[in-house]
Amino acid sequence: METTFLSLNEDVQRLILQFLPAKSLSALCLVHPTIHHLAEEFLYSEINLVWGMRPWAETMPNVTWIHPLIPLLRTLLCRPGLASLIKSISCIRKISVSGRDEEIGRHGYLTLPDPPLDSAIALVGTQTSLPYRDIWVEQLEAGRIDAYLGLLFTQLPHLKHLQLEPNVFMESELLKAVLSSLHCPSNHLLVVSFALPGTLRNLETVQLSKPRRGYRRNYLTIQNTNNACDLLFSHAPSIKELTLSLDAMEVQNIWTGAGIPAPPTSCTSLAKLELQGLREAHLARLFCLSPRLQSFAWEWSWNGSAEHRPCNSPTIALNLLIPVLHQVKDTLTELNIHDTIINRYEAIYENLRTRGSSRGLASLSALKRMTIPFFFLTGLENPFEEVDKMAVASSPPPNLEVPALRN
Repeated sequence: METTFLSLNEDVQRLILQFLPAKSLSALCLVHPTIHHLAEEFLYSEINLVWGMRPWAETMPNVTWIHPLIPLLRTLLCRPGLASLIKSISCIRKISVSGRDEEIGRHGYLTLPDPPLDSAIALVGTQTSLPYRDIWVEQLEAGRIDAYLGLLFTQLPHLKHLQLEPNVFMESELLKAVLSSLHCPSNHLLVVSFALPGTLRNLETVQLSKPRRGYRRNYLTIQNTNNACDLLFSHAPSIKELTLSLDAMEVQNIWTGAGIPAPPTSCTSLAKLELQGLREAHLARLFCLSPRLQSFAWEWSWNGSAEHRPCNSPTIALNLLIPVLHQVKDTLTELNIHDTIINRYEAIYENLRTRGSSRGLASLSALKRMTIPFFFLTGLENPFEEVDKMAVASSPPPNLEVPALRN
């Protein structure tokens, strides 16, 4: 008896379909009604929205380009059942080498289709008790990408993995209000009633990091202006892995003002944290929310060309870093610190100094793997002389298995 795909058990069919690319799954959805529901489940489980750098724009100037977020939202609003299939979504905005951005202008607007997405505007318009309803409708009609991203977030009840590059959207009070409503609905007036039950409650992995395009574009040209929105993702109740690329000055302004609401509880589920942009003085605020942190990766950065910025100090404050790590000494098993130093001069170390000692690393009783810059251990009061014995060499953490030093 000949065995065909249709004669296989459904579990076996699922095992086969999970290896098919998106184009093949899309074809199965269109041409074979019997396995349509199975293929659709895998097709919509992972959504990748990538836009920017249109090589055909000059040769086809009359073609109207539609942002991929628009057809996705149109489909989800017409068929809400598909939204429950989405487990992972990534939004990546590519920028050309020249820095031109043809799809979204400086103010974060996109080109709307003709006719516009009326279903989205009508859905938000029914929220009579929502304080920011009118602003939301107005920004949807204007084509503000933040308004459409906020609407997308309300339609993803089973989302587990989210990747957003910081240059996907601009700083938005509206998006901040929507995320506050979804993560911290302490005020019933702020609850978005059309949000699907459990929206963002299952979110486990969030990656909001800078694109790696070489250090000059990464740290000098592209700046993250979405710090308030990014920090709100740390309020997700099921968050396990969090990658943030923040601006230290903006974060300081947010925390000293009324930028974002306090989380309802600490992030006891957060096990892995990766940070870019923050300096030693700002780490304590995040660590007090992460009492069970197991893995911490941190980029210590200093820009010698921007010494006027108050949060850009050439001093490595070990006296602030070690007490922060001490808060998770019983759970932290992996520590990865790397440095990024940008200086227009060759003598990049002449202005760097260390304050405090690294000897406190010996108190990290659960630490097994550690990667750390060499000068974090030796100090930099005089980089050409031995000014301090390496504390980790003489008294390492008791369970350290894989130590590594960066030169």
